[in-house]
Amino acid sequence: MVPVMAAALLLVSLFGAQAESLTETKDGRGRVTEAVWQDGNGNPAAGPEGYAQVRYTYENTQDGPTTIEMYFNADGTPYRMPGGYYGKSVALGLKNQPTLVEYLDEKGDLTMTEMGYARVYHSYRSFGAEYKCVFLGTKRGEVVIVPSLGYAQIETEYTGTIMTGRYFRDTKGKAIDSKAGYSSMIRKLNRSRTQVLQTYYLHANGKPATGPDGWYKCAAETDANGRITAVKYLDENEKLTDAGGFARETYAYDRDGDVTVSRYDAQGNRLSFGGEAVSVLRLMDGELILSETYLNEAGGPVALPEGYAKADYTYSEEGALTMTQYRTATGEKTTCSQGYSAVSQEWDAEGRLTRRVYLDEEGNGVNNRDGVSEERYEYDGEGMLRAVRRYDAGGTQIQ
Repeated sequence: MVPVMAAALLLVSLFGAQAESLTETKDGRGRVTEAVWQDGNGNPAAGPEGYAQVRYTYENTQDGPTTIEMYFNADGTPYRMPGGYYGKSVALGLKNQPTLVEYLDEKGDLTMTEMGYARVYHSYRSFGAEYKCVFLGTKRGEVVIVPSLGYAQIETEYTGTIMTGRYFRDTKGKAIDSKAGYSSMIRKLNRSRTQVLQTYYLHANGKPATGPDGWYKCAAETDANGRITAVKYLDENEKLTDAGGFARETYAYDRDGDVTVSRYDAQGNRLSFGGEAVSVLRLMDGELILSETYLNEAGGPVALPEGYAKADYTYSEEGALTMTQYRTATGEKTTCSQGYSAVSQEWDAEGRLTRRVYLDEEGNGVNNRDGVSEERYEYDGEGMLRAVRRYDAGGTQIQ
């Protein structure tokens, strides 16, 4: 998570190319105490998030080092953020992750937001992953159900560092169906506890539930070497379902460990990936896909209707996808039907997508068919996506 103070500084690089600029006042320890957006004449002006000023104070609390930020208009009056709050208090834990986020009114007092909560408490495993999130009201110990989510708490279970369960709870800690239509998502591992072989969803009463991708269970089959050879998708009656686009996917490996993937519907018919492509060859580096080449019935490379036959992938040291490059069947860079040749992506320390840029064959920013060249993603204190800002190749924001 980007600390609150650093989050404001990050906006300089994201939005400095626009009409606004940001000036800062710092204390003797180098901490920002005030940040002010200015127009081209140096006057306070509304920045990209609506407020013109942010004032910071710092405290040490039992929940960790705490930063309090309050928002103001250009004239210095309190600014009301979408959601109905005027400020935020964020306490950070050992890994600079938020342990307690509190929302404040114009006087700096705790307030109930329009989202349906006043505070959010986070707990983490030693390796940094969050295992519990609790939504709280203004009263001490008051746990509240968030109307838009349908639950008051979410718990995540791990085996080692592999996530093996996610559970939605009510204010008393009992199972509850979320707005997504299920209460829990459970994963079963292989004997060595290194690979997920089953994923399924349950209602609060323990009965099968349909997950967000339209199926109840995803079940894998493996060979003698422990490699997954097929994955099938089942409905709540344990029958094959095409709800996710296909019912079964098979994997055939060559001597180098690269894999050819084919897909089938619930009746066993082979499905196309698009046009004449009936399979895709994936070059692998462990679990990472380095490239995909689409193949016809004869096993030769063939272009998809989207205009490319091959896609190469580049990753960060953490394994996050940073670049996708489209190519022809002979390996040359090409422009897909959406108007770009490559997509570049950036991620924050929490693994959240922060920026996506569409590129031409020379690596320059280019508009896609929707007129968008760049997308910037913003998150709230709980890590939920708050806004996506879009710009054309000239740097003009698209409303």
